[in-house]
This record gives sequence, C-alpha cells and structure tokens, in this order.
Amino acid sequence: MNQRIERLGELLVGAVLLVLTGMATFSAASTVVSRPGPHDSSFWLGLGAVVILLPFALLLAARLLIPSLRWQAGGILSPLALRIFGVTFAILGLVLWWQGAFRWIDAAFAVGLCVGCWSLARERATISASPAA
Repeated sequence: MNQRIERLGELLVGAVLLVLTGMATFSAASTVVSRPGPHDSSFWLGLGAVVILLPFALLLAARLLIPSLRWQAGGILSPLALRIFGVTFAILGLVLWWQGAFRWIDAAFAVGLCVGCWSLARERATISASPAA
C-alpha cells in the first residue's frame, strides 16, 4: 500500500514538474520574443538560469515518470548531476550576492543547497562504490 502511494506521489510530482518546465520554456521564449532591443544583465542572468536548468528539470521529470530511466543505485540523480547542481547553486548565489540582489539569509540558503547537494553526492558515490550485499 505504501509503495503504491509513494509511486503515485512520484507520478504526481513528475507530471507537475513537466508542466512547470513547459510553462518556463514558453515564458522564456515569449519574453525573448516580446522584448526586442538591448537587455540588462538581470535579463540575461534569468534567461541563462532557465536555459541551464530546463534540461535538468526535464531529466528529473522523466526519471520520476519512467522508473527504468533512474540511476543504478536507485536515486533520481547521479552524483555528477548533484555536484553540478551544487556548483550551480553556489555560482548563482555568488552572482546574485555580487549584484546586491541577495540578503544574508538568501546567501545562507544558497550555501545550504550547495552543501546539501555535495554531501548527498558523496553519500551516493559511496553507496555505488560499495559491493552489493
């Protein structure tokens, strides 16, 4: 019973993520088309974040919806993908802090996300390196 509820939750989250990814793609495309002319740095930063994160969101949605696409150790993301997310959170936090758009609590949140991604990647790497019992 719990496995069915867990699988239903995965399907629901995967479907919602797929819809939100489609909406973000449409929003980014319509923003680029509707705003001709020179753009400021925050526009390019936001567009770059959307373009960089869209493939990861699509991969995550696909792995939630189709279990055979999951990583070998059973997780949704591999250690490399988690490290990439960690670096992305760190860079995004530094860039936004540099532009003055961040408060200290936001910077601490970005650092926490970065540390969480890296520690989970380390844990997943040790799980995959250990021999199967």
